[in-house]
Parts: sequence; C-alpha cells; structure tokens
Amino acid sequence: MTTREINKVHSALMREHSIFYADMICRAIQDNTIDEETFANGIEGIYWAYKEDVDEYIPKGWENV
Repeated sequence: MTTREINKVHSALMREHSIFYADMICRAIQDNTIDEETFANGIEGIYWAYKEDVDEYIPKGWENV
C-alpha cells in the first residue's frame, strides 16, 4: 500500500477506534508475517476489546506489530 492509501485507511479506522487500535490495524495490514486468519481473529479481538473498554489489547499473533 502507498502512504496515501495507508493514511486513508487510518483516517477511516480513527472514526471507530482509538489511535492505538487504528495504528496497530494499519501496521498489521502491512505486516507480511500475519496471515489472513490471524488478521481476522485479531480484528475480532480488537472489536471486543474496544467494546469492553479494554485498553491496549494486543491480539495473539500480533505481538510484533
């Protein structure tokens, strides 16, 4: 993704998430070591954490993002 595309995604994510989660999701999108299943599971975990007001939750498999 180009920097411009990443910034657009980041802006969209900031409407629904904190800067911590928006930034982590953008970095995970760019991380080639995270497969689609790990990414999808991580997104589910982040939505749960954000809904439950859990600060700075890091999904399994996303530790190095």
